[in-house]
Formats: sequence, structure tokens, C-alpha cells
Amino acid sequence: MKIKLDTGYTISSHCFNGSCVAVIPTDDGRFSVADTKNSDSDPLVYTREEWRSFILGVKGGEFDFDVLADSPIGSQA
Repeated sequence: MKIKLDTGYTISSHCFNGSCVAVIPTDDGRFSVADTKNSDSDPLVYTREEWRSFILGVKGGEFDFDVLADSPIGSQA
């Protein structure tokens, strides 16, 4: 399924060089996550509960890895 990023996907404000993650809620309450550099691939689809757990993990620092320390994004944090 070709991803149409101009149909309401939200792309991270930290996106640069076209290597981004895009997210859109679906009509049935799930969340579709797409890779903007590979729009010919199928998006990953998560339930509301899975997406909520992921967001809580991000906000709780579960994914704060050292790899961001040397990136342009890490220097803004």
C-alpha cells in the first residue's frame, strides 16, 4: 500500500533529510506509523493501547538512549 503523506499524517518537527516518522490516527481508533523515506512500504499499525504504551514510555524516558548525544536532535534537548 502506497503511503500518502499529504492525507493528514503528522511528521515530527525534528525531521531532517527526509528520514522521518509520520503518524496518523485511523478511523477505527488505531494508529498508522509510516517511514517517509520509504512511502512504498506498508505502514505499521498499532492499537490505541499499544500507541498509548509507547507514548507513555517516550514521555517516561524509556527510550532516552545515548545515541542522541551526538546528533543535531540531541544537542537541542
